[in-house]
Amino acid sequence: MLQPVEQEIWELLEPGADELDLRIVRVRFVGGERSGTLQVMIEPKATSRTNPISATVDQCAEVSRMASALLDVEDVIQSRYNLEISSTGMERPLVTANDFEEYKGARIKVQMAVPFENRRKFIGILENFADDLITLTHDEDGQTVSLPYEQIKYAHLFFTDEDMRKMMNGIEE
Repeated sequence: MLQPVEQEIWELLEPGADELDLRIVRVRFVGGERSGTLQVMIEPKATSRTNPISATVDQCAEVSRMASALLDVEDVIQSRYNLEISSTGMERPLVTANDFEEYKGARIKVQMAVPFENRRKFIGILENFADDLITLTHDEDGQTVSLPYEQIKYAHLFFTDEDMRKMMNGIEE
């Protein structure tokens, strides 16, 4: 799911994030030959499905300073670019195999790079991740489908209106 330059940047930034007790969640470079945007998403290492905490503005600023210095020295991106460091937010992306393992039982939305069973988008409960297949139970019809990990363009946590109401009621109690 990562382009080679994104993988190289991830590997470059990961040790520094690790020292700050943070985890790189996603690296995305969008743009062309002349300019682009490098987006790096982070979260505290303590974040999990049962402990959904976000990176603070100060943590994002610290990673931004660290990333700017490293990227200037290593010169991984040859064109001009803007650097964006952000927290994951509620609809956290699922990128690595560990992400899919950690969030079993969560509702997710998956966009495939190529159609799978005549569809590109799937929303449902993440049941399993094994043998490079993501298994989910469709919200739509209750059917189970196994999607090839390598063909996933994008996946993230997904919340229905009902999920949001339940979370809000839990906060109020």
